[in-house]
Order: sequence, then structure tokens, then C-alpha cells
Amino acid sequence: MASIGRTAYPRFARVVSARELTEVFTPSPAEVEWARGKTQDDQHLLALLVWLKAYQRLGYFPKLGDVPPVVAEHIRGVVGLAEQVVFAAEAFNASLKRETLQGAKRWSSAREACLAVLMWITRYNTRRRHSTLGYLCPIDYEQQTIDRVLLAA
Repeated sequence: MASIGRTAYPRFARVVSARELTEVFTPSPAEVEWARGKTQDDQHLLALLVWLKAYQRLGYFPKLGDVPPVVAEHIRGVVGLAEQVVFAAEAFNASLKRETLQGAKRWSSAREACLAVLMWITRYNTRRRHSTLGYLCPIDYEQQTIDRVLLAA
């Protein structure tokens, strides 16, 4: 019987060997250069390279959460990115945890906890400055974009 990795629905192996990391998941210099040209920051560079190598291996783009951490760590190391560089979703979750949940008191109800998270998400999506937006908050970034478009018209 064929292994799951050799079927019509390939998946990552439970354990990714050092040999497979080197032979399959090491991006070439040309791939790194291409990805750098398509991304604006290291976070997105890492995600694009992980997706590229995963697609080459599996034949489809997996959810980033399904990629074994060792693959992302390998690619991060090969490209020379700092350990702090993580996927966008990981960064969002880390910010939520750090800014809302860490050191927080116990909430008296699930509703109170949900409201705290909702307030954080509202701030994150409207007022919090984002490095990917040139350290502007989304509202200011949107206004600048609208102004640029109107001036160009």
C-alpha cells in the first residue's frame, strides 16, 4: 500500500527528516530573490517561501498552521531571518496574547473575556500602528491611500 505522501492527497510526514529539510525544503538563491521581490517584509517573505516549498512538495498550498514548525524554522534559518520572524497569523495571535491576555486578571464570565478581546481587535484594526503599513494605523493608511488615488485622478 502506498504511503499517504504518495497518494492523491499528500500530506506532511509526522516527522520531517534532516535530509528532507535539506533536499526538499531548502529554497534556492533564485527562489529567495524572487520571494524578496514579491514581499514587503520578512514575515511575508517567510510565509511565501514556506508556501512555495510546500507547494513544490505537496502539489497544493496547505494552511500555514498545517506546516510542521520544523519546516518554517529551517527556511527561516536558511534565509537568515531572525527568530522573531513568524507567520502573520502567529504574529497576530502573539500580539493578542501579549497585549490582552498576558498578566490579565481572571474574567468573571466568558462574555467579559470576549468583550476584552473584541475591544483589542477593534483597536488593532483601527488605531494600532502596524509596521507593514509604515507604522501608520489602518485608518490613517486608508486615508493616505484615498488621498493618493484622488490626486492621481
